[in-house]
Amino acid sequence: MMADAGLGVAFNAKQIVREKADQIIEGNDMRKLLQILGL
Repeated sequence: MMADAGLGVAFNAKQIVREKADQIIEGNDMRKLLQILGL
């Protein structure tokens, strides 16, 4: 699914998802996603 999306973001994800993700977010703040998206 992440490959089809073009950008995979792992949010507090398990290791297997982290290995496939382009970006990893740890913590409670989803606003970090805005930086990844360039907003």
